[in-house]
Amino acid sequence: MILDANERERLARQAQELFLTQPTDYAAAVPALRQAAALGDVWCLCTLGWCCEFGKGTELDLPQAAWLYRQAADKGYPPAQCNLAVLYITGKGMAPDPAQGAYWLEKAAAQGFARAQYLLGTLYQDGRGVEKDQKRAARLFGDAAFQGYAAAQFSLGVCYERGRGVERNFETALHQYQLAAAQGHIAAVYNAGYFYEMGLGTDRDSVKAAQMYARAAEAGDSDGQCSLAWCYDTGTGVEKDPRKAVELYQKAVDQGHLRAMHNLAWCYRMGQPGADGPDRKEKAVELFRRAASQGYMSSVCDLGICYQEGWGVPQNLDKALELYRQAAGRGLAKAMNCLGECYWRGEGVEPNLQTALEWFEKGAAGGNPEAQFNAAWFLDEGLAGEADQARAVKWYEALLKQTLPERECWRNGVNNLGECYRYGRGVEKNLDMAEKLYRLAGESGNDMAWFNLGEMYHQEKGDPVAAAGYYRIGVEKCAEGGDCALALALLYESGQGVERNEDRAVELARLALNRAGGDEQVIRDATALLDRQDAQH
Repeated sequence: MILDANERERLARQAQELFLTQPTDYAAAVPALRQAAALGDVWCLCTLGWCCEFGKGTELDLPQAAWLYRQAADKGYPPAQCNLAVLYITGKGMAPDPAQGAYWLEKAAAQGFARAQYLLGTLYQDGRGVEKDQKRAARLFGDAAFQGYAAAQFSLGVCYERGRGVERNFETALHQYQLAAAQGHIAAVYNAGYFYEMGLGTDRDSVKAAQMYARAAEAGDSDGQCSLAWCYDTGTGVEKDPRKAVELYQKAVDQGHLRAMHNLAWCYRMGQPGADGPDRKEKAVELFRRAASQGYMSSVCDLGICYQEGWGVPQNLDKALELYRQAAGRGLAKAMNCLGECYWRGEGVEPNLQTALEWFEKGAAGGNPEAQFNAAWFLDEGLAGEADQARAVKWYEALLKQTLPERECWRNGVNNLGECYRYGRGVEKNLDMAEKLYRLAGESGNDMAWFNLGEMYHQEKGDPVAAAGYYRIGVEKCAEGGDCALALALLYESGQGVERNEDRAVELARLALNRAGGDEQVIRDATALLDRQDAQH
């Protein structure tokens, strides 16, 4: 027995030296592994099993791999117990048996083997081979993470991010992602970037987010490529570079990334640099179609818009409605708004304002800003029946909370909410709140908000000087809309709040006409002012 033990140790050392010092020359190590394994050395049994499992230095032989793992597992060797468990769980070389896999993982985990703790945690998380238990899963991930096992650190981060088996805690989630990322866990690198981008568990830091996305992208991660592309697309955390964005989106598309397909389609739709060729319409539609065929609902909806507009495809309202209904049925709020607009305008269906409002409110509840504005406006104006201004205020308030100053619907909604507070429509009258909202909408580029603020100071507060000041701000800040230019022109014509100046009044009236678009009242009133001045001279 002593001779066998000594010989086993000698052969095991020899096998380890060959295996570890010449890691690519498996064939040289296998004979020594076989000799030591025959004498019962657990490391050699397990390692020889691995060689048989993957065909390293010997023929691939899964039954033999399982037998060798079992020999070492029965001797209490955790790595072999873990490897045997994986064969049972995956059904590699045998019928799948997750329960038997869990049995062996429990034995290895009980000895503190980090990989087994992690894998057992995944079984408890998914309820495979064991009864589903999120708390037990989180504890096992924690045990393995404490030992520095990167995959467990990542999974524990996910638990804290989503509140699985633990109380939700973004700071702890980010810490675990950072620990795993430091070991090169690419999914953790990406998630840490997302946390920096969104300000979860830390202050928002778009530069750090872009850096993390770049690390993930460089490792070939399609999520990282897509998010880094978005950074270059929008100039978030990096200098804006539309061509670089297109290149990165394409790399992610080449890996089948659906969000990247959708975003790249929009690059072609907008004709931005790098996606501005003569065939851009065809490419955009192709990308929308590819993503839509794989269930990406945003692309289903936007393909519907292409059919509705006849952009890149022959116009087909029936097809557009079919796609909108498909996406809306899967919960896409944007598609609900599109359906509402079809019923509102009678495009592909008979006009039905009540049905339009129903779809707008469904989309509004799903968080779509255009739907929130449309629902609020319909209710505010009573377009589908009796006005319900309290409900209108609810949707205007929901839109306000989204803070989307780049969206016209948001700017208009904030202005309209200011009107509600100014006149006490659906909410208690509050001129201070009205002024705050008018300023917010005006600073975002809404001409009507500056007009309303000036009008409020002129009419309710009796201060034409302040009114003139707000009209002037609207003229200077807003390139569209003629309301402020017209209002200021009328003050110069009458000499209220400013020194009378008919030449300036004419100049502003002409500016109002240039900016009026299709606003009939502005056109009519500005034309009347010019006619009056012509008659006087």
